[in-house]
Amino acid sequence: MAARSQVHALFWPKRLGTQHYRFCKLCFPSEGDVPKVDDVKQVMDAGFEPSKEWRGCVLNRHTPSNMVNHIRSKHPQHLPEHMQLVRACEDPDMRKKKIDLQLLRSWAEHMVLGALMPVNLIDDMHLRAVLDPRLPGLAHGGKLQEEVDCVVQGLRDEVARRVAEAKEQGCRFCISADSWKPRMKIRRSYVAVYLHWVDNTWTRNAVCAGVQETHPPRTGELYRDTFLTILDDLDLETKDLSCGMSDHEGAIRKGLRLLTSAGKSLPLVGCGCHAAQLPIKHCMPPLRSAEDSESGSDSSSSASSSDTEEEQQRRPGRRADPVAKALRKDLKPWFAHSRDIVKFYRHNSDVVLQLERDAKEAGLHCQAYQSETPTRWSSSLYSAMSTLKNNSAHMLSKHRHSTRAPDGFSEADVALGREICAVLAPFEAATRLLEGDTVTCSVYLPCWHSIGNALKKPELKVQKDLQRLQPPKRVVKVANMKPLSKRLLEFLIADLGKTQDRHLSGTTGLELLQAATFLDPRFKQHAVFSRAKRAEVRGNVKALTLQRAADSPLLEQALANQQQIPHRLLAVGAADGAGGRARGRGAHGRGRGRGGHADNQASPRGRRTLKRKTSAEEFLFGPENNEPLWQQAANLAGQVETELDLWDKIPSMETLSKEASPLAFWKEHAVFFPCLAILAREILGILPSSAGLERLFSGAGRCVTSRRPRLAPERAAALIFGHGNVSLGLSVLHEVDEQNSG
Repeated sequence: MAARSQVHALFWPKRLGTQHYRFCKLCFPSEGDVPKVDDVKQVMDAGFEPSKEWRGCVLNRHTPSNMVNHIRSKHPQHLPEHMQLVRACEDPDMRKKKIDLQLLRSWAEHMVLGALMPVNLIDDMHLRAVLDPRLPGLAHGGKLQEEVDCVVQGLRDEVARRVAEAKEQGCRFCISADSWKPRMKIRRSYVAVYLHWVDNTWTRNAVCAGVQETHPPRTGELYRDTFLTILDDLDLETKDLSCGMSDHEGAIRKGLRLLTSAGKSLPLVGCGCHAAQLPIKHCMPPLRSAEDSESGSDSSSSASSSDTEEEQQRRPGRRADPVAKALRKDLKPWFAHSRDIVKFYRHNSDVVLQLERDAKEAGLHCQAYQSETPTRWSSSLYSAMSTLKNNSAHMLSKHRHSTRAPDGFSEADVALGREICAVLAPFEAATRLLEGDTVTCSVYLPCWHSIGNALKKPELKVQKDLQRLQPPKRVVKVANMKPLSKRLLEFLIADLGKTQDRHLSGTTGLELLQAATFLDPRFKQHAVFSRAKRAEVRGNVKALTLQRAADSPLLEQALANQQQIPHRLLAVGAADGAGGRARGRGAHGRGRGRGGHADNQASPRGRRTLKRKTSAEEFLFGPENNEPLWQQAANLAGQVETELDLWDKIPSMETLSKEASPLAFWKEHAVFFPCLAILAREILGILPSSAGLERLFSGAGRCVTSRRPRLAPERAAALIFGHGNVSLGLSVLHEVDEQNSG
């Protein structure tokens, strides 16, 4: 206590109006040197901390620890006796050790930002006992926090460098945004922004452009200003954006729509995963009851399967649907029974062990029960499937031990559950496809078409895990389905069309999605477009290509590259493209060549396959026209039309494998379509969903939690920003390697 009194004596007393801030007498020898009360108030009113404005100003709220730390670091000679020069948690010899900068930065990048481990974990005495003998160059938490800040700043510089490099290449960016509220007592709101593009090597790139805290009221204008601030930091303008991507949150979409360029609003593409889930959300029984909703349990999702019936009806923009309400009421008993079984086993771990042992002895299938989550409708499907697969083992265990577990499903309930899961299977397959990291937006419309096509078939395919249920079935015939499952099927077919009309038809991003599907060689023969619709989309692609190519600085170089390819090899090389398996004919139908090279010159092997014309052939077909296509075209419109004619002759790549990616195709054949390639590179950089942002916030929930209530919002935003970029593969460790090598 005497030592603490001596520390208090080294600081000027608190003054009225400066809250708990005190000033050091060693830094401000006379009372006249202490900043005035009005100056301190002005700094606090501006939202800043006086301790960061003046050296020697510390916050003394409950304990004198801040004052002791200030004396220890700035004036160690005045430190009272019986006080340690270093903190008790620190190694006394830590300052004598040489810090390994490479090791410290690797820990900051991979452990703190990548794995989201707390910074102060490095000061844990048990962890230090393991790390110190093996990693002697590892510093304490204070030094690590400084390095984390340096890594975050380095990531900001790396993001700015990549964006500037892409801008010089003429790339345009797709901006995606989403908001998130962590589960804390003080529920702050954060907004994250991603940028996606395809560079000149036809490689997809993505960066987390920024993460900021937002304050209420969270309107479209507020989000627009936030987006503009993030873009200004990267030296980007709204004209550099190709489109916007978000879920169905109204304020976010309005903020993106307000990013105007040349008087035109930014085209918007809605998240495909959210859109595909809407029909099921409209008819699925709510996860929470009205009583649970009033008790205060909440969710961070604005529209999820956890919404109660009253919340779904009160949501703005939606009218109460009596058909959906009646269907939800009829489906509720079956799902309530399934949820009761899952809830029982979740709260009785001993019974779970009995269930597993009984199933193993009887040779029955048994797996872990899956609980539902409020933010994903697919969890309801997986939970129902787990109860169906464990039904035989559940009934056996209940019969043997007479537990208080709910009764199992009857044969009629099992058949009904299998039919319900078969009806929901197409939505689950489409969601899995759309949320992939390597998927382009060209699969957006084919997925919607495939969902409707699968639901209208006379037979529905049963999931593989449910085919072993008694009686075993691989397909479910629609004509023999139970009335409830048939009503669910009819409702989903009708609501899928309504959702498509509301969230897709007539939107500003529909034209881009149609162009992306048109320029994907996998869907050249797909039924997503009728013959008349394909002709209409072809005209839209031509208009978009003329608009993009006229403004692109890459057109001249692309045309020059095409000029170096002989005209008679151009059609052969372009038509030989789809996956390397198609074969094209020569200019006059003689010989078979192998083109498809992305180099400026055709391969020697390709030249050998084309024979020189004889005199009879020259008489019949006339002289060879060796002028490049871009010189034959009278203008840019003629060039685009020529490329479209050549595109129509390319066979289809009917596969969804990674090897048949449209980016890989265009990387090899862009030289044959210089104008179309400019449009293809822009729109194929658009993702079909905002699942990347959802994964970012899912990871951020591990560090921004109620167990860290003192985490400042600025630091939380920095952690989320760093985690997003490290997860995308960005790194600043090469900077330390360059410093060490220098």
